[in-house]
Amino acid sequence: MILTPIRPDDLAAALDRFGAGLHDAMSRRVFRGIRATSPDRAEGPEAERHRLAALALARNCGMAVRPPGARCLFNWDGAALNGATEAYVILHEIAHFVLAPPQRRRLVDFGLGPGPDTMDRDTAERAAVLSAP
Repeated sequence: MILTPIRPDDLAAALDRFGAGLHDAMSRRVFRGIRATSPDRAEGPEAERHRLAALALARNCGMAVRPPGARCLFNWDGAALNGATEAYVILHEIAHFVLAPPQRRRLVDFGLGPGPDTMDRDTAERAAVLSAP
């Protein structure tokens, strides 16, 4: 996975450019909701409220969520989301879900290969259908 660091002073412009490139209505709607959140990481009870709000958004977007305590080897296993992670990770997975074509939504890690939290890296590698640019 490629993560591109963005300086805080450059974030608003980067998000504007990204949003301008979204063409379908659902993607734009979901991105507006994500963009409206603070880029600052919450802690404690506030972090838990954010996680629960992110899970509600995931469900609203049609994503199933693994029950609490379920062992999850992937953030997205092709059928359901690992809900026992931080809000920003959940939002990241929602973005993959809404932007991925329907056939990639059924793949482990959306067919993109393992992410930083993937525990079963071999399976995620085998499921990859896209290579890095």
